Formats: sequence, structure tokens, C-alpha cells
Amino acid sequence: MAEAAQPATDGAKTPLERLLSIFTDVRAGEGPTALLMLMNIFALLICYSIIKIVREPLILLGGGAEMRSYTAAGQALVLMGFVPVYSWFASRVDRVKLVIGVSLFLILNELFALAVAARVPYVGVAFFIWVGIFNMSLVAQFWSYANDIYTKEAGDRLFPIIVVGMTAGAPLGSFITGRWFAAGVTPQLILQASAGLLVVSLLLYAVINARETRRTRAPEEALAPGGGFSLVFRSDYLRLIALLVVLLNVVNTTGEYLIARLLTSHASALAAADPTFNRQAYIGAF
Repeated sequence: MAEAAQPATDGAKTPLERLLSIFTDVRAGEGPTALLMLMNIFALLICYSIIKIVREPLILLGGGAEMRSYTAAGQALVLMGFVPVYSWFASRVDRVKLVIGVSLFLILNELFALAVAARVPYVGVAFFIWVGIFNMSLVAQFWSYANDIYTKEAGDRLFPIIVVGMTAGAPLGSFITGRWFAAGVTPQLILQASAGLLVVSLLLYAVINARETRRTRAPEEALAPGGGFSLVFRSDYLRLIALLVVLLNVVNTTGEYLIARLLTSHASALAAADPTFNRQAYIGAF
């Protein structure tokens, strides 16, 4: 974490900081930034949950449960190449430029998906893979940014508060999206809402950065592509964790395939019985 000077702790705490101190040790001057970071990850996780649910009817109606499983494997292969390249690039770019650049790029990608969704075959496959990149990029750069603006000591105290936003954002995003699908809102409109949340996140980054410009970033050694993989292969402990993750993903993928197969079959049966039945809304609301 950044070896930066922290806010003075001898001043009087604000009402916000006294409230947050119920949950952890929040010192004078730390409350506003901690709350802004909480709001930011809250918005990002709502956004991701919305996009994750929208991808399901696109991939299932476009190719079925089998196509979804094959695409998930393709997504894993893409991420194996993307993660080290992203890490290498992030270690060489100013944190603010990285956040703004990646966020704007993902917003443009999302708007492009909206424009071509109705006219391009297999857009659900590309969108499914893109969602994995979206999740990895935004969450990774958020915690990288938090790592830059907090020392290790401050992070140990304040990260539990910030994680509250992460924990609350995901289920709320899923709930909202399910209600929208049930109400007949189209995926295009739902994705526009998620793009709006990304804009809100960018604005929050701007406010946070304006507050934290007085802090200096500790020099970091630039990462070489593949550095993370080398670290895993050198450690028995990390190799065992990697093996556990692989096994968990096998179990998770198998379960998701079975659920997707049952869901699409049931939706098709309902559509056959009722020509007005909306399979897309049904799968999205599920």
C-alpha cells in the first residue's frame, strides 16, 4: 500500500466519523473518503450484477445451456491472457488515467453492445466473455486505487467499512434487475441504467481523487507480463489454492449448466403453450 501520510488524527471527529467509528477505528479526516469509496464499490457491484443478469437471456436464447458452458470456457482462456497484460499495463500507468481510461472504454463497449445486439448473430457469446473482463477490470482497479490512497495500517482499519458497499451492492443489483425483467423492461434499457452507474462511479473517483491529491504514491516495481503466474507456480500454498479454485469452478460450472438447461427447457415449454409468453423476461427475472 502507499506509504503516504495519513490525515491528522488529533482533530475533532465529525458526526459521520463518530457514526462510522461504531464499526471500526475511523480517525479524524478519514470519514468522507471512506464513505465515498463505499458508495463507489456499491455502485460498481450494482452495475456488475445488472450486466451479469442481462447476459443470461442473451446467451441462453442465442445458443442454449451448452453454448453458455463453452463460452464460459472461452472466457477463462481470454482472461488467462488478459489478466497478466492488464497487470503489466496498470503498473506503468498513472492511477487516475487508468481508472478513467478503463471505465470510459467499458462504457463505450456497453453502448456498442446495445447498438448491435438486435442485428449481429452470436453477440451473446461476445457479451458473455466481455462481462468477465468487465468484472475483473473494474473490481481490480478499484482495490488497486484503494491500495494507492491508503497505507497498510489505514487499510486494515477502513477496508471493512468499504466492503459493506461491495456486499450490499451485488444482491441489490440482482433484485432490481429481476424486477425490471418481470416488468417487461428490455435488456437495452437495463444496460443503459448500468452505463449510467459507471458514469456515477467515474464522478465518485473524481471527487475522491480531488480529496486525496495531497498523498504521494510510493514507487512500485513495474510488473512483467506473467508475473502473477510465476508467483503462483513458485509457491506450494498458492498452487493448492489454484487447484481448489479449479475444483470449485468445475462444481459451479456443472451446477450452472444444469440450472440453465432446466430453465431454458421450462421457458420453451411455457412459450409453446402461450404464444404471448416472453422467454427473455422470464429468464432474466429468474
